[in-house]
Amino acid sequence: MEIQTVSVIGMGALGAMFAAQMQKHLSSDQLRIVADKERIKRYEEGLYVNGEVCHFAYFTPEQEVIPADLVIIAVKHSGLKAAVKSAKKHVGKKTMVLSLLNGILSEQMLAEAFGKEKVICCVAQGMDARRSQNRIDYENMGLLSFGEEKQPPTERVKTLTRFFDKVEIAYETPENMLVKIWSKFMLNCGVNQAAMVFDTNYGGLQKAGSAREAMIKAMKEVLQLAQAEGIALDETEITYWLDVLATLSAESFPSMKQDADAKRYSEVTLFSGTVLRLAEKHEIEVPVNYAFYQKIKEIESKYEEV
Repeated sequence: MEIQTVSVIGMGALGAMFAAQMQKHLSSDQLRIVADKERIKRYEEGLYVNGEVCHFAYFTPEQEVIPADLVIIAVKHSGLKAAVKSAKKHVGKKTMVLSLLNGILSEQMLAEAFGKEKVICCVAQGMDARRSQNRIDYENMGLLSFGEEKQPPTERVKTLTRFFDKVEIAYETPENMLVKIWSKFMLNCGVNQAAMVFDTNYGGLQKAGSAREAMIKAMKEVLQLAQAEGIALDETEITYWLDVLATLSAESFPSMKQDADAKRYSEVTLFSGTVLRLAEKHEIEVPVNYAFYQKIKEIESKYEEV
């Protein structure tokens, strides 16, 4: 099997960035963007990626279509249930489903909806895409890390590698994706939350100071929880992410800081909210993530006052 048709659900910074890249190599009938009528109307008024206007083939969730070979879901966690409904007509017996969502829960939810045999574990990393209204800009596209939970690349993973080679999207295929998913979760609990709490960009986290210190402490708390959950995570993962962080544009912002600037509700429940639940389960102290959770909830509580 080779991937011929792709459906993308979620046109935030990541979804639009990858859709624009795939469009360079796919025909108009191979790439579908699935969205409701209101969103489609906004997209058709002009959607720009790095200054270039994008013209995609749009489909509403209700439209009858032949199932896609690959469905990419790139919404925020709060939009996952709606994304599952939107994807139903695009998922068939042989469809592969790839989630670009943060956190450690999306693959499980997608497996429950479509069957575990269709879902391939994935995390997106190293990108600095940012969205402002109808404009998406990035300097680093980063890469996709995908594969099976705990085994070498299977035939379906190899099929994906051939496709991403074709559309020139960088990737890696680790043999233990559970470790990679937890590792990215650890990163987000540090980088995303610290940027929002300390009102800073990547540059503020790249240099020594209170924001970087809190970020690293939050990551170490997640490391403890991962080990308590039986995930083979160690401090080399923190070092790895600090090296990745150093490559990002200093003037760019993590997604939660972008949410705060736009007064959108963030994924704090997915990040430190999950940490707090697991900390209670394992009776582990997580003071930095607790402080992050409280502060971010305080910030968001003032949105309606503006």
